[in-house]
Amino acid sequence: MNILFVKVSFSGNASASLNVAQLLVEKLTTAGTTITHRNLAESPLPHISRPTVGAAYTPSDLRTPEQRQLLALSDTCVDELLAADTLVIATPLRNFSTPSSLKAWIDHIVRVGRTFT
Repeated sequence: MNILFVKVSFSGNASASLNVAQLLVEKLTTAGTTITHRNLAESPLPHISRPTVGAAYTPSDLRTPEQRQLLALSDTCVDELLAADTLVIATPLRNFSTPSSLKAWIDHIVRVGRTFT
């Protein structure tokens, strides 16, 4: 089994959401389980820009080297997601919403032709 564990909280061990998610990952883990960690608190993703959106809507065989570079991080995030059998997201609620770092990750993984049609 492959688990993608996305961590969003800046609070570290003091985070209730992270502690609960960590327990869940431990319960799901069996021999041979691979866990991929994506820590958005420690390594936030950049927000999507107009050129990145343009690159995403350009057919892959027509993308320029610059467009491929713009999508490299997004491609990595999508590859992590597609390789996962299970997705665990540990996120707090801030200001009655999810943190913008999680929203940026979602923007990176929602890709026409890759994660939806």
